[in-house]
Amino acid sequence: MSARRTVVLLGASGSVGSSVLNLLRKQSDKFCLLGFSVHRNVEMATAIAAEFRPTYCAVSGLGESDFPRHLSLKFLPLCELAAIAEADCVAIAIGGIAALDPLMAAIGAGKCIILANKESIVSAGPIVGDALLKSKATLLPADSEHCGIFQCMRGDGGFRGLFRRTETVRHVWLTASGGPFFDAEGDRLNDVKPAEALRHPTWSMGAKISVDSATLANKGLEVIEAGFLYGLSPEEISVVIHRRSLVHALVEFCDGSLLAQMSQASMEIPLSYCLSYPDRAAAPEKAFNPVDSGPLEFQYPNRKSFPCLALAESAFRNGLSATCAFDGANCAAVEAFMREEVPFGAIPMAIGHVLHNLPPQRLSDIESAKECHCEAKRKAAEFLGRRFSI
Repeated sequence: MSARRTVVLLGASGSVGSSVLNLLRKQSDKFCLLGFSVHRNVEMATAIAAEFRPTYCAVSGLGESDFPRHLSLKFLPLCELAAIAEADCVAIAIGGIAALDPLMAAIGAGKCIILANKESIVSAGPIVGDALLKSKATLLPADSEHCGIFQCMRGDGGFRGLFRRTETVRHVWLTASGGPFFDAEGDRLNDVKPAEALRHPTWSMGAKISVDSATLANKGLEVIEAGFLYGLSPEEISVVIHRRSLVHALVEFCDGSLLAQMSQASMEIPLSYCLSYPDRAAAPEKAFNPVDSGPLEFQYPNRKSFPCLALAESAFRNGLSATCAFDGANCAAVEAFMREEVPFGAIPMAIGHVLHNLPPQRLSDIESAKECHCEAKRKAAEFLGRRFSI
């Protein structure tokens, strides 16, 4: 029997982290947890350490004294854990731009990286791409849509890897569930509360990504990410609403053929693909029956009611730091909405304001990307404070 692959999991206490841990439980003969990181969830961190007996841990909002001594963990800085020599693969499930530093550390160390974070690519795609092309690292996108694209392109046989243009690809279709308000009009959306925005119809996710799905900002972020990852222009990427969440991506090739990636709506499926890459691990769950699944229906999104999608596409077309500014402004606006300081419709208002008032600039390194992100958040917060007297 071959040795088990050692896994470092960054962001172990979130929904994606929980899915990774569940896969490690199911496939304990193939994988072992070498190390993990958490922010403040000491109860979950203690449980993870007790169950999986990892060697290393990185904490940000906690201290070493918060953990029982009998666990015998070795505490490391986050970026040091991301680049640790003993790890075969590094799964990055940290939310937001906080994933950017450990991502760059893992790339520099030449790791096999499972990336379940779109903000790092949206905010610093060209910088990440340049670093990846200069290293021996492998980057595998774990989001269901981008993993679906990856599998379709790989199935074509001419796929040359991420951040390289694939000439045989003509168009990519990203599917969206539409979120909890997909058929709501403007008046209804004015009164939306945070608890309603968190009720995603298909996926079980964290608060921030659930709100992003409700505004379709998440799909806008995915358009930008797909553009960077696969060398596509905004015109080569379309978004369609697919309420069933069975088809995750479709890729059209130059000969008119389309490949689709389909599966049940479970993050464990793309994560398992990434963990086992380039192989596929057998799963006990059966795929859906194409007859029992019913019709596969698609429709275009209501862009009038959900302007965040068009704002993301505009930022993508403007290039340079505009996509980073989009993400920063969206972060600030979602935070204010979750605190019930601003209405749901304030989110695209803040993004539009920042994109209009923060001219795109060239980002030379990750520090400049983080500075741009902070500036966009600041401008969005200032705008919302003036507009809604908060």
